[in-house]
Amino acid sequence: MSCNHRPGVGSAAYIELHAGVRRDGCAVTGSPVGCTHHGCSGGKRDSYLTWPNLVTTVRTVVAVGLVLAGLAAASTVLLFVGLAAYWLGDVADGVLARRTGAETRTGAVLDVVADRLCVAVFFLSYAFWHQQLLVPVAVFLVTFMFVDTMLSLSFLNWPLLSTNYFYLVDRRLYLLNWSPVAKALNGGLLLVVMVVTGSPVGTLAVAVAQLAVKTYSTVRLVRLRPVREGGCAGPA
Repeated sequence: MSCNHRPGVGSAAYIELHAGVRRDGCAVTGSPVGCTHHGCSGGKRDSYLTWPNLVTTVRTVVAVGLVLAGLAAASTVLLFVGLAAYWLGDVADGVLARRTGAETRTGAVLDVVADRLCVAVFFLSYAFWHQQLLVPVAVFLVTFMFVDTMLSLSFLNWPLLSTNYFYLVDRRLYLLNWSPVAKALNGGLLLVVMVVTGSPVGTLAVAVAQLAVKTYSTVRLVRLRPVREGGCAGPA
C-alpha cells in the first residue's frame, strides 16, 4: 500500500514530526527533516548556552535583587523598578530568541522558572506591606506557581519549542493562556486592580476568575489525546 500522506495542520500535523505509525497504516519514521512547521522543536539543537538564556538569567538576578532591596529599604519604588526590570527582560529575551533563531525548549523552561521566581518575590513583598491583600495574593500565587506552572510546562509533551506555539495542539488553550492578550491579562489585570484600587474583594475576584480559567484549561489539557511514543500527538 502506497502512502500519499501530506503535512497537515493542527495537532495531527505532529504525526510526521517523530517516529510513529498513523491509523491508516502510513509509517512516519525519523526526525522531522525538512519540517516546515514553525514552532517545531524536532531536530533543533538545544543548549543552555544561548544569548537569550543569558538575558533571562541576568534579568532574573536584577529583578529579584531590586525587589529584595526595596523590601529591605521599605521602598515601594524599588519594588516596582524590580518588577519593570522583570517585564522588560522577559520581553527582551523572547524577542532576542525569535530574532536570532535561538528558541530552545531549555530556554522556554528557564523562562517559566524565572518568571515564577520574579513574580513570587514581588507579590509576597507587596503583600507584606499590604496585609489586607494576603488572601487574594495567596490565591493568585497558588494559581500562578502551581496550576499555571504545570500548564506552562505541558508543551514538553509535544515537539514544540514553547507554549507560544501551542495553537498547533489546541487553539483554545493557546488563546486562553499564551496568546499576547492572555499573557497581558494573566499578569497585568490583577496587578492593576491590586495597586489602583487596593480592594481585597476586587483583587480576590480577579484571582478567583484566573484560577477558574486555569482550572478549566487543566481539565481540557488532560483530555487531549495521549502523547504517543516519540512525542507525537497522533490521531484520536
